[in-house]
Amino acid sequence: MVLIDRLRKTHELPLPNLDPDAGRLQAEVARILRREGIWSQTFRTEAEQVLGSTEEASVFGLIQHLTGAWAKSQGEEMRLARERAAGRVMEIAA
Repeated sequence: MVLIDRLRKTHELPLPNLDPDAGRLQAEVARILRREGIWSQTFRTEAEQVLGSTEEASVFGLIQHLTGAWAKSQGEEMRLARERAAGRVMEIAA
């Protein structure tokens, strides 16, 4: 039940952008993505385009983007890094 509650809470955390200077949430997300080797200007631009368009502009939307079809097509190492990052981002909602 804890996982389901945490997942629900990710919908309640708006994430309009990934600018680490825009707020505590964005800074924490950027820190997690840097630690996993995912953060780059290209990733940020791509994710910001997705948030609010094909995915909701929330922590849940970012998790969906991290674990979506693109991640799966990038090879096992990148898929695992993105899955780890998604789990850590989900922990923010705890």
